[in-house]
Amino acid sequence: MKYIFQILILAVLAAYVYGDCSSLCYQKNPIAPCVNDTACLNPDTDKYRGLGCNADGVAQECRFCGWNVYKQINCPTMCHDWCNAANPLTPCFTDPRCLDILTDPYKGLGCAALNLDQCRFCGFGDFASIPCPK
Repeated sequence: MKYIFQILILAVLAAYVYGDCSSLCYQKNPIAPCVNDTACLNPDTDKYRGLGCNADGVAQECRFCGWNVYKQINCPTMCHDWCNAANPLTPCFTDPRCLDILTDPYKGLGCAALNLDQCRFCGFGDFASIPCPK
């Protein structure tokens, strides 16, 4: 019982110190993004059936997204936030068009930024022709 109480305290402290799970995931592994998703709290009604939940090892509602077997799970603003954290001079944004290069107007140029399937570099170097959303 003593250890369970200590684990709960650590979980609360982690949530307080790191904010949402995306911050904690970034701290643990910068190439494994995750997002807060309360659907993880009930796997029976979750459309992904619990896939990627408890990503940070602390909160059940923290879900891996946007990469590997989790690529069908969208990371809403993760891409932009993570690019800024990695290097503000290399902007990127979430772009689901990267999932279908045949219909993508840029034919995959800039896709897989930070190793995220739906993340596209924009507005610099070889990606200058791709406008960054405001």
